[in-house]
Amino acid sequence: MISGGLAQLVAGATAYAMIHEHYYLEAGGYKGLSDRWLNNVGLYPANNAHVNGFAPYWRAAFQFGTDTHYFSVGTFGLDVRLQPDPTVPDADHFTDLALDATYQYTPEDGPGVVLANTSFIHERQRLDGTFATGGADEPDNGLTSFDVDVSYMWRQTLSAGLGYFDIRGTQDLALFGPAPLTGSAIGSPSTRGYTLQLEWVPLGKLDSPARPYVNLRFGIQYTGYLRFNGGTAGYDGFGRSASQNNSLFVFAWMAF
Repeated sequence: MISGGLAQLVAGATAYAMIHEHYYLEAGGYKGLSDRWLNNVGLYPANNAHVNGFAPYWRAAFQFGTDTHYFSVGTFGLDVRLQPDPTVPDADHFTDLALDATYQYTPEDGPGVVLANTSFIHERQRLDGTFATGGADEPDNGLTSFDVDVSYMWRQTLSAGLGYFDIRGTQDLALFGPAPLTGSAIGSPSTRGYTLQLEWVPLGKLDSPARPYVNLRFGIQYTGYLRFNGGTAGYDGFGRSASQNNSLFVFAWMAF
């Protein structure tokens, strides 16, 4: 859920504090958007996640470093209740707990910067609502994801990055049953793969025109799947292979 499961479906606010330049604390929460507001942003009532009450979010991190090295370690989480069928009183309960870390090396005389990130997220799923309507074999499920990426940026202009991700979860044929593209022949959400990314930053540097008001970035990202929903060949029960989901993403990014 915390990795985009509620994207564009909720609205919320958080407050944060930085203490002695080392300790970062943040807390807040989210509420689901109504059918009317979903329609206002181009979505439909069928997209409503039916969030029950208030979903709290939290984040805590400790950072330290020198002129050339920067480290950060932290934790974050989200607790949310969803009602998959509004006509059924039972709800699904998701609790996400995570650890993450960042390292950055910026040599004093070198032309480039090295950046590394990693995160580990465990989600406990109590699927009473889905189980009550026959959508899950068991009410208790879990999902765990691990991500790591390393990138190098040369003279604040060109960046190349490599990432790896691994998602594993409880097998459940009712929840993850065979279906074209999105299904699993063995009822598993387990997926792993890699990302390759190249970026070009023509504006937004110390000597750029319109600095510091305009920042511009162009990029291309390739995602390759080594395993998808528990399999490699015929993973969905309809003959599709994991590599058929490989994708190319081209983007432009601007900040004011």
